This record gives sequence, structure tokens and C-alpha cells, in this order.
Amino acid sequence: MMSARSGPQSAKSDIRHCEQVIAHHSRSFALASKLLASDVRAAAVATYAWCRRADDAVDHACSTQAAQDSLHELR
Repeated sequence: MMSARSGPQSAKSDIRHCEQVIAHHSRSFALASKLLASDVRAAAVATYAWCRRADDAVDHACSTQAAQDSLHELR
């Protein structure tokens, strides 16, 4: 879930955003992810946040076509 900016500060900001997403949507995953090594944790929270975004896109769509369109936009 990297932003258009690049560099270490941007990456840290992106990971902080992903951590906020999991803290809001899954307390158990947020707590369990703290047991992971920091580099693995960063990848895991980024993956979770992307999956959460995809799941929300489908769940909030008003039709199958809208869900497919939303998922296509995530690519």
C-alpha cells in the first residue's frame, strides 16, 4: 500500500496507516502481529490492510458489477 511518494519516511507513514487500519478492523490481528519480527510485521499489516480494502469494496458494492469494478480499480 505504498503511496505515490517514495523513500523511507513515506514507507514508514504507509505502514503506520496500515497499522491503524488493522487496529480499527481487527484487534486480534493487531495484537498478534506484534509477535512478528518487524520486517515480517510490516509486510503482514500491509497485506491485511490491502485485503481489508478489497473486502470493503466488495461488501459495500450495490451489485456484482459494482463489486467487480471496485476490485478492478484496486489493481
